[in-house]
Amino acid sequence: MTSIWSFFAQTLEVSLLAAMLLLLKHVLRDKLSPRWQYGIWNVLALRALLPAGLFGRFLLPQVSVLLETAKSAAENLLFSNYTNPYAPLHTAAPLPWVNGTPKSVTDWLFLVYIAGVLACLLRYALGYIRLRRILRRGTPATAGQQAVITQVCERYSLKNCRVVAIGGLPSAFVCGILRPVLALPLETLPDEKVILHELLHYRNKDALQSVLWSLLRALHWCNPFLRFVFNQIGNDMESLCDQRVLERLQGEERREYGGILLAMTNERYPRAPGTTSLSNGGKYISQRILAIARFKKYPRGMALVSVCIGVVLLLPALFGASAVTLPETSFASEDSFAFSYGMAGARLRRCTTLAGALDTYAKGLLYANPAYLAAASPLSEQAKLVSDYKSIISLSEQLGVTPFESEYYILNLARQPGGSFTAHLVFFCSDADSSEYNQGFLYYILPITASRDRGWRVTPNGDFEIIKGPERTSFFDPSTLPSEMSVSQQCKTGLLNVSYQSCYSVNNREQTQSEIPILDMGYNISRTAKPDAKFDSADCVYYVTFLPMGSDEELAKIDMVSLIACPLKGADEIPHFSYDESDLRVNSRGMNGSDGSSFQSRRLSFDRWKGNIIELEGSYDYRQNTAIKTPEIPPEAYAVRIYFDKVLQEEVIVRRNAE
Repeated sequence: MTSIWSFFAQTLEVSLLAAMLLLLKHVLRDKLSPRWQYGIWNVLALRALLPAGLFGRFLLPQVSVLLETAKSAAENLLFSNYTNPYAPLHTAAPLPWVNGTPKSVTDWLFLVYIAGVLACLLRYALGYIRLRRILRRGTPATAGQQAVITQVCERYSLKNCRVVAIGGLPSAFVCGILRPVLALPLETLPDEKVILHELLHYRNKDALQSVLWSLLRALHWCNPFLRFVFNQIGNDMESLCDQRVLERLQGEERREYGGILLAMTNERYPRAPGTTSLSNGGKYISQRILAIARFKKYPRGMALVSVCIGVVLLLPALFGASAVTLPETSFASEDSFAFSYGMAGARLRRCTTLAGALDTYAKGLLYANPAYLAAASPLSEQAKLVSDYKSIISLSEQLGVTPFESEYYILNLARQPGGSFTAHLVFFCSDADSSEYNQGFLYYILPITASRDRGWRVTPNGDFEIIKGPERTSFFDPSTLPSEMSVSQQCKTGLLNVSYQSCYSVNNREQTQSEIPILDMGYNISRTAKPDAKFDSADCVYYVTFLPMGSDEELAKIDMVSLIACPLKGADEIPHFSYDESDLRVNSRGMNGSDGSSFQSRRLSFDRWKGNIIELEGSYDYRQNTAIKTPEIPPEAYAVRIYFDKVLQEEVIVRRNAE
């Protein structure tokens, strides 16, 4: 925790879970044993040790968004040193620390909170030290006291610890973790049931648990609700120890044990971490007496039920749920609460996947949705998105055209050193009414980089580039659109060039609903951003071009040129072609094998040979209709066979990284 706001987020998460557990315990107080009633608090301890907002998840996301909204509104006026108004609430660790000198009210409040934590820890430490000094002044237990302790240990198979007797002590207690001491009143002979209670505390390391709960109490010292909760936890620990004692006693002994507790209602007891005592105050002893009245040995089946309830609670209690859904509509005013709340939710709603960030960012551009852009943009851009809200316009307004809704594609997605990815976002629209172009399609291409920044974030690498495409909608065209690889290689018979392009997409099609089921044949394009999306398809295409070389006399003797190509996963892989010489036909185009190999033949008269390039297009799918988490590794090389009049002239390996 580095600011008062991160403390608010942390204590709010712990308080919400504590309230849920208290309600559940109240409902099941007569159904499940004290073991479960105390053991379920372990979930709260784990939650308190995990940072709030871990993985962008909260117990009640709406409450966290309200806190984020309040933080941004307040810090915009305060200019704090410990808090950025547009940095989403994020608790790196449950322990507080200070970065720099305070400048604002909230900075000073955080220092006051830290001072309170230190004061609590100091008070606990001094109380423990004072108690240990009292124990050092104690005398060894009398022979009678030692005889009672030995008898209890032998009867119940318990381990003993060092024992001291102290004058004026109201009741026995255990103090210490590494060197525990059992303290007894000097004036009286201890009851076996009291000794049994304290030795069971010792056996189950309850003194250590009391230290852990005291540390959490110190971290949340200014939260009165959690102080009440920690008192309840201490009482549940004692009730569990009562349960263990009663399981070892019989009949009249159990009633006597209850009488001992009643006698201690008004007695003082040690209140230092690392100590346990039979007495814990009149208010809580009365609750323990009621638990003793309900005592029974719970059947074995209830133990399984208890475990199942704990397991069901564990994951949602520890990790919560994702932040609220990103708003799909634009906002009326940047000063409205809806705008502030929507942008706060977007800052908390991280894009958990690479595909999700690209989808959210692309739709933010399409629909001028600042919340979408905020969810997919780095933290450094958050303030600008808020201040420039009114200047954010849709892609259609930026470009003066109407792109097809949500029809965008991701070209040339490639991993870069350091774990980031580069790609091209491609939007397209019809060119029929354009004054600059008179037919076909226009492609609007934006180079971007995606990287991790508390989730996946996207930043543009430049401005939009407009490219005129073919009349059909085809993104598999490295000769028209940007390619990920383009390598030329001079060979014996001519000049080879291989271009490679990949295209990833997220499925945004939603089935339409009709009153007549048989008419449910169409689909709508989803306008909803998908921060957790995965790629549903990854398609690749390569273009091989060949320019024959030679004198006019040599070219005049050639009637037909044929190319066969196939991708290679490794540069040293042995090529496997799905086609051979028997498949070559005059003017055959676009024949593709299942392994990605392709072939093409072309027959031309000599007067058209000069400068003519022979083209071959091959395509293949990495995976279709399956969840793709990260980009596939593209081929390392391509093998190309060159035929003149169905006679193999040469086989060339074009390597991806060739210079």
